[in-house]
Amino acid sequence: MIRFFDFIFSLIGLIIISPIFLIIVLLIKLESKGSAFYKQIRVGKENNDFKLYKFRSMHLDSDKKGLITVGGRDPRITRIGYFIRKYKLDELPQLINVLKGEMSLVGPRPEVRKYVDLYSPEQMIVLSVKPGITDSASIEFSNENEILGESLDPEKTYIQDIMPQKIKLNKKFIENKNFKLYFKIILLTFIKILRINTIKEKLFYIKNNYQYLIFLLVAFCLPITFQYQPLLVGILGLSGILAIRKSNFNASALNLLLLFPLLYFVLQLLGILYSNDTREAWVNIETKIAIVFISILTLFLTKNVKLKIEAILKIFVWANLLASLICLFFALKNSISFDDLGNIVIEISDYSNRYSFFQLINMRQGNFSYTFLSSIHHPAYFSMYIIFSIVILLYLINQNKTKYKYYIFMILYFIAFIYLLASRAGYITLVVIFFIHFIYRLKQGASRIIIVSTFVVLVIGLTFFVSFNRRIHKNIIEIENIALGNFTLNKKSDIRLWLWKAGLETIKENPWGIGTGDAKKVLDKKYETYNLKKLQGKHLNSHNQFIDEGVKLGYMGIIFMFSWMFYALYYAARRKNYLFFNFILILFINMFFEVILVRIAGVSFFVLFYSLLLIKNERISSH
Repeated sequence: MIRFFDFIFSLIGLIIISPIFLIIVLLIKLESKGSAFYKQIRVGKENNDFKLYKFRSMHLDSDKKGLITVGGRDPRITRIGYFIRKYKLDELPQLINVLKGEMSLVGPRPEVRKYVDLYSPEQMIVLSVKPGITDSASIEFSNENEILGESLDPEKTYIQDIMPQKIKLNKKFIENKNFKLYFKIILLTFIKILRINTIKEKLFYIKNNYQYLIFLLVAFCLPITFQYQPLLVGILGLSGILAIRKSNFNASALNLLLLFPLLYFVLQLLGILYSNDTREAWVNIETKIAIVFISILTLFLTKNVKLKIEAILKIFVWANLLASLICLFFALKNSISFDDLGNIVIEISDYSNRYSFFQLINMRQGNFSYTFLSSIHHPAYFSMYIIFSIVILLYLINQNKTKYKYYIFMILYFIAFIYLLASRAGYITLVVIFFIHFIYRLKQGASRIIIVSTFVVLVIGLTFFVSFNRRIHKNIIEIENIALGNFTLNKKSDIRLWLWKAGLETIKENPWGIGTGDAKKVLDKKYETYNLKKLQGKHLNSHNQFIDEGVKLGYMGIIFMFSWMFYALYYAARRKNYLFFNFILILFINMFFEVILVRIAGVSFFVLFYSLLLIKNERISSH
């Protein structure tokens, strides 16, 4: 029965953590030469040898200098190695050994032949069961490296002191082996990895760091979940309320930008008064109520949050990397099938025989494009998250020159993923963000040759891309004709142009707006007059934040929204707040293509980083 649990848990575990596998493999390969995996001959059940798999945590050929890891800072261990060893992530590939039946999740840790040959006949009993990923001895001697690091002869200490005690604990496990002990050891292993000591200590830590932990949680969950975002943003707001005390008050944060969120919410409430559909109006309020939390969160950010803003930003970047890898995993999974002969067939779309991979991406067809790929969020919102991750990475490159290779690699990966998402708003935002960054770096005194050369390459790449993307090429021609005044919409025109037309006509007919509850019904009637089947019955909004506010609140809503965004950009530029400026710029551009503040994915993103970055006025370090 234990073998059944081993098989199920290892199979499910490998599937779930496969994105983490990919991240660790990439980090190991980037830092040092050699394979990301380390294979070593160990002794298993019935004294049989087998290959044990681990992530490589040391520099190449380090095992030739000794089999024992000594101390907490063994020079043979890489920087990534320290991290994966600390949280036992280097052991994850052993799930493959468990799946193959060579190991169990719980059992005596397998030794190399050199040490097994030293066993006495009585000690050989530990080879009567399958070795495991964890055991009671591993929990008891979790500080083994530190013990050996203090010894004058580490190998002698291991053989004479540690190994006999480990074997004694393992003999006790074999004698009392049952399901209860099996699951108990798994639970105790997780507790030890997380370094949970007493409940009292943990409660004290949570009490002093609760707001920071909540910011970390929301930043991590934002890209990888959609269903729980209302709950997460609610908890975020609650953390601001709990932090209301004199010691946390940030007087420097008091400015007009904290008044705008409150005024915006008041305008949404006023929109209920002249709405016929009050139920829909209150649904609108329910989504936007989190915006009120911005002022409270900003004014009462705890010291721990202010000191660890970069940690929160990094968590957000890693979460986006994880979310993108999850999307790619499922896209690949959906593309793989088997023919009648049992051969693997990879087909990313029903049109694969007619179009190339890049043509399918441009057409938004196939498992690796647009909504087919972005299985967690709408592609426009996911693009927005990833572009802000690129901004964070550009910021970190200027802060820490030693890790720029990793950050550049991640930026290139994110750019490729944005291409796959095929969001036009994402493409435009990406170009503008890089242009702004290049201008900023030139002013900071960066090498003009490098900056200009990189910019020229990007422009050439963009031109090449646009020339092959029919959808964007068509949009450019349409916009050009509209600007020249010689263009009329037809059934082949882009849907978004029809949505904007319906919204603008509604604003012209209702200068004071129609209320926050009637927008869908009024726009639906407009779509019916256009006789466009592709719009009817879908209850589409205007796909433009400014037009949407105009439909609901009239010209007052448009003026207010533009005033808010322009003042935020002015404030950030004046204070040289790089992150806040780019955050607002990303929102501003995307507001022309989506109603950002009508979806919880947009509201959560807005509340989290608006409240977090508004007071971060430090200029990017030039060293």
